[in-house]
Amino acid sequence: MAKEQKQKPVHCPNCNQPAIRQGDEIICELCDAVFKVTKTDGARVKKTGTLEDIQTRLEKVESEVFPSDPEPGQEPESEPESGAGDEDSW
Repeated sequence: MAKEQKQKPVHCPNCNQPAIRQGDEIICELCDAVFKVTKTDGARVKKTGTLEDIQTRLEKVESEVFPSDPEPGQEPESEPESGAGDEDSW
């Protein structure tokens, strides 16, 4: 039987909050960064803004799928016509 390896809890090298380890990378959701960890250099920033990239892509898709049309049953607001509702014009 193979021994089960327990993974040590991983913390972000920047903010020291819980993070996710994938191979030689540490992903911190709070910092929105990916760190590459090596024995010689330690933790170095590999990429920042990964969650921001995902959010931007999601907003683009949502705008294409769900255009900003008015709700069903609601008419768009329009300017009142001149003279409409004027009681003095009788």
